[in-house]
Amino acid sequence: MRTFYLHFLVAAVLTAGAPRVFAQAVAKDSGTGEFKEATLSGMEVMGKRAVAMANGIPAEDYTWTPGNGGRTIANLFLHLAFGLWTRPAQFGAAPPAGFDMSQKANAYENSTTDKAKVVEQLSMAFAYAQNVLQNLPDSDLQKHVKAGGRDSTVETVISLWQADNSEHIGQLMVYSRLHGFAPPTPGDVAKQTAGQ
Repeated sequence: MRTFYLHFLVAAVLTAGAPRVFAQAVAKDSGTGEFKEATLSGMEVMGKRAVAMANGIPAEDYTWTPGNGGRTIANLFLHLAFGLWTRPAQFGAAPPAGFDMSQKANAYENSTTDKAKVVEQLSMAFAYAQNVLQNLPDSDLQKHVKAGGRDSTVETVISLWQADNSEHIGQLMVYSRLHGFAPPTPGDVAKQTAGQ
């Protein structure tokens, strides 16, 4: 059992670190439209993977937690959705229709453990985030904004947002595998998208 937890920890650490490096590399390609294209593509892949995992994990497991203060499966999906709903406001995007921007993350994350509602929120949040990015003018990427109490650019906020999303996708991959669902790879998603 101890070996199992060691493998779980190593997998989680390795999965969480790689996306940050990718996001930083993508940020260096800005100004040519490549940044926005890569970000949109990444958001689409993450969205499809997250929704597939939300659908693939059994409903009765949505209250499972790894312990030690870790989020339940439902909490983690809703945590990801909350960031998708709220982060674009940091770079001036219009708030999502019907979403209460004044609510606290913890309240939203604990609002339901109902699988159907979680899948719906996650799907809608990814659709909103993709729409925001699609409609963001390239000229806005270098605008200066205040985010998290720091001076930054829209591009940097988006890069960090993508890295954070990727970290949660990595956590969800581990949760999924622990509950008998093999999450789709980015290649699986690309094949599925190409076949549509």
